[in-house]
Amino acid sequence: MSGISENSINSGPAIIVVEDDEGLNHLIQKILQKEGYQTHGALSGTDAVKMSINSNGSLMLLDYELKDMTGKEVIESLSKNNNNVPFIIVTGQGNEMIAVEMMKLGAMDYLVKGEGFIEILPHVIKRAVQELASKTTIKEAEEELRESEERFRSTFDHAAVGIDHLMPEGRFLRVNQRFCDIIGYTREELMSLNVDDITHPDYRDLSSENIGLLIEGKIQNFTIENIYMRKDGSEVWGKATVSLVRDASGGPKYFIGVLEDITKRKKAEEALQRSEERFKRMTGAITDYTYTVCVEEGKALETSHSETCIAVTGYTSREFALDPYLWIEMVFEEDRDIVRHQAEQVLSGQFPHSLEHRIVRKDGVIRWVESTVVPNIDSNECPVSYDGMIRDITERKRLEKGLLEIEEREQRRIGQDLHDDLGQLLTGIAFKTQVLQRKLEKNSPVSADNIAEITQLVNQAKDQARLLSRGLLSLETEEESLMTALKDLAQNTERIYGISCVFSCERVVPIYNNAAVTHLYRIAQEAVTNAVKHGKPARIDISLSREKDKVELMIKDNGTGKPSQAAGTDGMGIQIMNYRANMIGGSLDRQSGTNTGTQVKCSFSDKAKEKA
Repeated sequence: MSGISENSINSGPAIIVVEDDEGLNHLIQKILQKEGYQTHGALSGTDAVKMSINSNGSLMLLDYELKDMTGKEVIESLSKNNNNVPFIIVTGQGNEMIAVEMMKLGAMDYLVKGEGFIEILPHVIKRAVQELASKTTIKEAEEELRESEERFRSTFDHAAVGIDHLMPEGRFLRVNQRFCDIIGYTREELMSLNVDDITHPDYRDLSSENIGLLIEGKIQNFTIENIYMRKDGSEVWGKATVSLVRDASGGPKYFIGVLEDITKRKKAEEALQRSEERFKRMTGAITDYTYTVCVEEGKALETSHSETCIAVTGYTSREFALDPYLWIEMVFEEDRDIVRHQAEQVLSGQFPHSLEHRIVRKDGVIRWVESTVVPNIDSNECPVSYDGMIRDITERKRLEKGLLEIEEREQRRIGQDLHDDLGQLLTGIAFKTQVLQRKLEKNSPVSADNIAEITQLVNQAKDQARLLSRGLLSLETEEESLMTALKDLAQNTERIYGISCVFSCERVVPIYNNAAVTHLYRIAQEAVTNAVKHGKPARIDISLSREKDKVELMIKDNGTGKPSQAAGTDGMGIQIMNYRANMIGGSLDRQSGTNTGTQVKCSFSDKAKEKA
């Protein structure tokens, strides 16, 4: 009988069903085909042998008791023809002797045509097919291993780097041609040498130490740069990466070394080192200090400081190298936000302005420094590093503070004189003219009118003197004193200059830093004066706000914008505003454009004082 055959759904061998009961044979094939297998049917052992010879890669489901021969005889017949087809033996009764006998001949499984035979059959076939697939995979893996060994041999012989295998005692086992070229010996000569024979004496101990760690299992591999002695006596720098191959017991079998000739790189590094040493000597003679920050993907990776950093900060360059956060930790706490902002700007590829801030030296002394940062940009306009210079400006700050204090004292004196002396004098004159006016009203009405005009002018002069004195005197330190002063500034600006000037503040803004009150008022005063003087605006807006510890003062106008100063310079008024912002640990940002007006924003951190 030719078996019932259908296309296979599952990948794998075809199933040859050898069963002399035609009905059962047909039923078994139907069941297996339903499971997705391709099947062939044989009703005798003779047919089974013929079918197996012509069906490579098949799995045989073999009935032991056939009419013309036994299952054992079928397998023996196939074996004579070197056709070791995989098979599962099936019997009509459970006979352990038959089972043992057929398993010895290579049966993958043993089934009895009893209760549950039909139900269990697909599972047994599936397991056998999976086992055959696994054996096929192993065979393919073995073939892949053979090809891999061939590729390894080709790679070993033709690699662009030197490769060597060393016995645990240091004797060369095999080397490739590139290794011979680097070291200057032939393969035959190296086979009689030990690795120490070609290693510079100064580097032998270091290599031996790493080899010991490798054998002990404390490291998996190591890379070392050595000087090797060539056959002609010359020296060559080599970068060796070494790993260990262990035997079945875990002991050292042989070492694998990969050797690169780095002589040219070493000479270049030595030249660079000499150049850096000259640079260090130059920068070491400067009281300021420089630093360089390496950048990768927008993040700072490594920072190096010149040796003169100790003169300014009290910390050595090594201390900066060991502590990656020291650069920000030494910044005065209230100034850290503006320093971080400068770092964020340069990491994004911007060129930030120089920044003045305070640092706390290692000995606890507070110093003022000027930080200038310049990013180094690659071809993609991404920062790869940035260079900075820190300049100690403490003495300059001391002098500036002294001058500012002198200015403040002089302003207070003038303001007090205006208020006390000139104000009282004008009050007296106004009183006298009022008396004179009343006397003249009866006898000379015209003269009385003139006196009234004089009285009005005197009163205006008195009001003006009062306004001037308020602008020159220090502000009170009450909670709302700054808001009151800014409101008066806006009203006085409207009255004096005839333009719209509005102060806005959504809620009470307390200022806990008493010195900041005067500085903020002076900044607003200077910004308003600059706007009126240079921008000719129709409107000026002054606003004051606070978000947690951050206070922000903004003065914005709709004028023509202030003309640019000479390249690289700012006007004296802007410099003074910047200085005042620095004095309170804040920052000043000024934006001005032609016909777009000017905006001045001062921000600083103002923390509430702890209650006693």
